[in-house]
Amino acid sequence: MLGLVSILTVLTMGGFAWAATLRRRVRAQTQAIRSQLAEIDAARAHAEEANHRLEATNQQLQVAIAKSRELAEAAQAASKAKSEFVANMSHEIRTPMNGVLGMTELALETELHTEQREYLELAHSSAQSLLSVIDDILDFSKIEAQRLEIRPEPLEVRVFVDSIIRSFELRARQKGLAFDWRVDPAVPATIHADGARLRQVLVNLIGNAIKFTDQGKVTLEVIPDAADPGSGMLRFLVRDTGVGIPREKMRVIFEPFAQADGSISRRYGGTGLGLSICMRLVELMGGTLQVESEVGRGSTFHFSLPMGQPAAILVPQSAADRVVSATPRRVLIVEDNPVNLRLVETVLKKAGHSVLAARTGIEALSALERERFDIVLMDVQMPEMNGIETTEAIRARERMVAEHRATAPQHSTFAVSRPGGVVIVAMTAHAMDQDRESCLRAGMNHFVGKPVSTAHLLKIIDSVDLPAPTLR
Repeated sequence: MLGLVSILTVLTMGGFAWAATLRRRVRAQTQAIRSQLAEIDAARAHAEEANHRLEATNQQLQVAIAKSRELAEAAQAASKAKSEFVANMSHEIRTPMNGVLGMTELALETELHTEQREYLELAHSSAQSLLSVIDDILDFSKIEAQRLEIRPEPLEVRVFVDSIIRSFELRARQKGLAFDWRVDPAVPATIHADGARLRQVLVNLIGNAIKFTDQGKVTLEVIPDAADPGSGMLRFLVRDTGVGIPREKMRVIFEPFAQADGSISRRYGGTGLGLSICMRLVELMGGTLQVESEVGRGSTFHFSLPMGQPAAILVPQSAADRVVSATPRRVLIVEDNPVNLRLVETVLKKAGHSVLAARTGIEALSALERERFDIVLMDVQMPEMNGIETTEAIRARERMVAEHRATAPQHSTFAVSRPGGVVIVAMTAHAMDQDRESCLRAGMNHFVGKPVSTAHLLKIIDSVDLPAPTLR
């Protein structure tokens, strides 16, 4: 019996020990679980805090993105406003300039005594100088907006250079300067280049050379590029014996609105845009404008350009060769500015054309209902109905008449007189590339910017084919 009790006692004590061990294990595991739960809670809290920080960062990022969009929209609006301002200023300045230059040219064609001619020539020269400043500003704006295009065409080198030299001979002579030019015999007779832009660069460089040279000579030289013979590259050099440029200022002069010396603008005038525009034009044509200079000894500006050789060249006729048109045209002028209207009327009548004037788009539509015209010269900015709207209305009526010709009233004269309708020429002071595109998109056939080149305008008018007579 005692043995059984002993056994039971041992078993009971062992059970108690096992239970105690089990309890210790349970407590340890519970403690571990609690510790893990605490770590999980801490991790969750950390994650929530990180999530809050992430949300705050995301909110800040959204605010930054919104501000960035606002800044981009503001910059775009500012750029648009700048473009609109430049375009509007171009129109407002070019419109009266067209009258000043055109009327002065007409006056110079009349009989004048010496003093009158001198005054008018000075006025004409001053107007051209003002126009060159306007062109500089417009070209700089186009270049900045990357809207200026290079349009290569056949060009007779020696005739081209001679025409530039002739335009500066009087100015050089008045300053007592020797003025010379040379085209190397190895230079081909004709090249392929943007004559207008090349002329702009050379005129600016030669004009500066004469401006900053008080004694000595100015030279223009055109030679094959010795650094790359056989490449078709031509080198243009403009040398002078003028004031020269300090070495530390050679880079500054190509910056917009900058000049080598602040006193230069007071003594010589200028916007400080000329060389900057020249450099960018040369780069657009595939070259680099460089300068070598020594103070008191003069400067040499030079650049090389790739020049293709066209198979043939068309030599334009001068204005003197086109005084009277061989075949008079019936022309409708749509222009609200009385000075410009009088100018164009006078030029066309002298050339032998028949002219009718309309001061608004509505008057133009009414005139086209009554009479036939070979060509319409259309101003763009007009009251009541602008040139774009008037052109669209003309084209719409032409389409309507063409579609319903069989049922059109016999008394109506507003009809399609030629394939594509009446020839419409935009004649406007809005001279930007986008203005040209808008005019052509509206249905105009040609674009002439103000101030109007008389020779160019007459050439366009003479190029219009007269329609065969039709029974109405």
